[in-house]
Amino acid sequence: MNSKVLDWLLGDDQPSVRYLTLTQLLMKSENDSEVRSARESIGAKGSASEILARQNPEGWWISKDRLYAPKYLSTNWMLLMLSDLGLTKTDPRIAKAYQLWMKRFAKKDGGFGPDASKASHLCTAGNTARALVKFGYEDHPRMKSVFEWFVKNQAKLGGWSCFLSGRNLDSWDCILHRFENEIILSFVLLSHNA
Repeated sequence: MNSKVLDWLLGDDQPSVRYLTLTQLLMKSENDSEVRSARESIGAKGSASEILARQNPEGWWISKDRLYAPKYLSTNWMLLMLSDLGLTKTDPRIAKAYQLWMKRFAKKDGGFGPDASKASHLCTAGNTARALVKFGYEDHPRMKSVFEWFVKNQAKLGGWSCFLSGRNLDSWDCILHRFENEIILSFVLLSHNA
């Protein structure tokens, strides 16, 4: 990789980008001092900090009554972005929003769906589960039920489809993320045995 690009990605102004560069491109361990420092800075400066600055003290963005709308600006979308930026449940602002999200999006059928819906919705369930895993809630009992919900709602030929248009990553990215170490190990073992 070009050293100028790498220097730019490792800049201190966006700790999320620095953290992802260190862990995903340079393959540094979570225990590495640079990685720990970058991760600890994520909520304090850069894009994540700017998003968190607009959060209401009760844990929501834009509207207390509607966590899903307006699309791309409300609580649901802010939490999806923050999970991708590397924040975790150790940040009290994430923990606060998580409580609200779970209360409003968890459905009786085991999955997740937007605010007023009575049943789970595949894309919403996939996105919510993915973010919750990234935030560090993968061992929460609710996560087991959403993964079971995915199995029950799988298409006949396998996979999942939000809008009956074919399989998409919204719904199975969370499964890959949850089991990424096992999947990586399987690929390593398969390639070693080939």
